[in-house]
Parts: sequence; C-alpha cells; structure tokens
Amino acid sequence: MSEFAVDGGQTRLRLGLVVDGAVRDVVEHDGFRYRPSVDPVDSTVRAVCAAVDGRPVGRIALGLTSAPSTVDGARRMARAMLDAIGADEVLLAGDVVTAHAGALGGGPGVVITAGTGTNCLGVNGDGIEHADGFGHLLGDDGSGFSIGRSGVAAALRAREGRGPATSLVDVLDAHFADVPDFPHGIYSTVNPVASIASFTRAVVAEARAGDAVASELWARAADRLVDTTMSVVRRCFPDAAEVPVSYTGRLFDVADLLREPFVAGLAARCPEARVREPQGASIDGAARLLREHPYGTLVTREAR
Repeated sequence: MSEFAVDGGQTRLRLGLVVDGAVRDVVEHDGFRYRPSVDPVDSTVRAVCAAVDGRPVGRIALGLTSAPSTVDGARRMARAMLDAIGADEVLLAGDVVTAHAGALGGGPGVVITAGTGTNCLGVNGDGIEHADGFGHLLGDDGSGFSIGRSGVAAALRAREGRGPATSLVDVLDAHFADVPDFPHGIYSTVNPVASIASFTRAVVAEARAGDAVASELWARAADRLVDTTMSVVRRCFPDAAEVPVSYTGRLFDVADLLREPFVAGLAARCPEARVREPQGASIDGAARLLREHPYGTLVTREAR
C-alpha cells in the first residue's frame, strides 16, 4: 500500500506520493472552503477523496489550513478521513506544523508562515511555542489579507479626502469590478477574505511604481512579521545564542518588498536569529510526519 502526503488549503490542495521519504508525482486539486453552513470535516474529506481518486492508501499525512483546533475535532476529522479513503493510518496536523517540518526538515527552530494569513511555530526539543494564527478578525498581522485590507482602506480614505493621496485609488474600482455595489458588496461575496487579500497584487504593483502609501504598507507588514517571529524566538529559545529561523508562504515570494526587509529587520532586532532558506515546502513537511518527528500532540493519529 502506498504512502501519501497532502498540503491542503482553501485555494488548492496538493497530494503527492511518498517514496523513501521523498514526495513525487504531485497533483493539484481544488481546495476546500469553510462556511458556516458546511461541516468542515465533510468539505475537507470530499476534497481529499477527489485528490486520492480511488487509489489504495496505506498511510497518509495531511497538513491542513484551519485544521480542527480541539483534540476531539481533530480526531473526528482524522477518523472520517480514515474511513472515507480506506487508509490504514491517517496523520493530521495544521499546515503551520507541516510548514515547519518542511522548512527546517523536522529540526529545532522557528518558522514564520505568511500567506493569506500568518502563523509562527517554534520547536526546541523540550517545548513548543506559537504566535498569531488568530485569523483575519483578531490577528494575521503582516499577512496578505492585512496588506490587502489596508490597501483598500487607504484607497477609500484617499478618495474621500480622509487620508494621503495614493495611486491605489486609480486601480481600486477596476480590481473589484466584479463585486456589485463595491465596497459594501464585498461582505456578500462567497469568500470576502480571499477577495480582500487579492488586492495585495495591486499593492505590490503600486509600491514598485513608487507609491509612498503602498510602500509603507509593505514596510509595516515586514515589521509585523519580525515582531511575530522575534516573540517566538525569545519565548522558545530564551537563552540561545543562535536560533535557526526560516520562512514559508507565498507572501515571501515578494522578495524586494517583504522577504528582504523581513530578513534585514530580524537581523537588526533579533541578532540571535539565523535565517536560512526553507529546505522544502509544506507537502514535504507532511511527508516527514510519516517518519519520526518532534511535534507531539500537534499531530493527530488514527489507525485501524
């Protein structure tokens, strides 16, 4: 029976065959959306089943966006997955865990994840520390959503003379042309968080074109990510002279506006942090969960 690794989120789901610990033959499918009227277990299981597509599964490890935060919820999802795909064993964790395992190869250190949301995890061999991951209402500082929201708000304020002039005004309506009665209509879209986060692309373009407001939003995001990472470094490794730190998530692909300022800011404010490029992606981290790993109860296991 084969082993598989899954990196699943609301936009896309990636499934790969695991051979000798390495991920091969990765396929992409639609992700799953969490809605108040839809059981997250049902929608997630359906998405994974579509990716598996009837192939025999021995063991499967999954790193999922917004995986259940309670022990009972995680067990229910893992059990449902076990039964639905006919696996012998299911290992389930949040994508912050698999991001850490992929970026640092399962070793000690701190990994900051920045995409639509933001999360940070530190593992030191004796304990685990978190920061952020509170979602768009209470956290996700420095995330794609926070940049997109701040960009939209800055454009709306500028248009009404309540804030500094910005070229973001010029691209606002075109970007949201498919949202009726914008901006009020944004609340009625299927996924308002994703819609707002998508404006990050416009904030990238205007910052690179020299807009001061857009540039400041990226500088602020990098600073917030430094805050989050530094808090985990110093709580998880309070006496260490050197701490391995890495990063993951699509936002870090914006090297000039985010990754480079983040690395420079962390070096200046947290000199014990030793930033290294990620060894692998979240799906590689999911594969690592099938072997020995240091994440303890952050990983839920169900087996026949």
